[in-house]
Amino acid sequence: MANQREPGRDAHLDPHRLETRAAVEAELVAKLAARGVDLNGDESSDDIGDILDAIERFERAVQSRGGDLMVDQRAGGRPTEPDDEHFVIPERRADESVEGYLERLREATRVVLEHQIRAD
Repeated sequence: MANQREPGRDAHLDPHRLETRAAVEAELVAKLAARGVDLNGDESSDDIGDILDAIERFERAVQSRGGDLMVDQRAGGRPTEPDDEHFVIPERRADESVEGYLERLREATRVVLEHQIRAD
């Protein structure tokens, strides 16, 4: 995965730390992929962490409104029959910047939090 880092910025880090950082980044990327969130390869480690944090805030909001993540989210993609479209993680557009996507996630979270609580 290509990152927007200064050349040589990580050169002073020991190899073990670089391996650990790469492993953590790969884990975060896998968590996003499992939720159907696409990355384009230009995201920094911080960007990836910010996106995952925003997704997790969205998921907590869905749960607080009675949403079922197992129904409203499908591993690796869009659910075929979500209980409520408001509870589906917004897809990231191919040409969308990280900041643009984060803004849409914040708005989607706000909408969910204003949504009527489901009584099942």
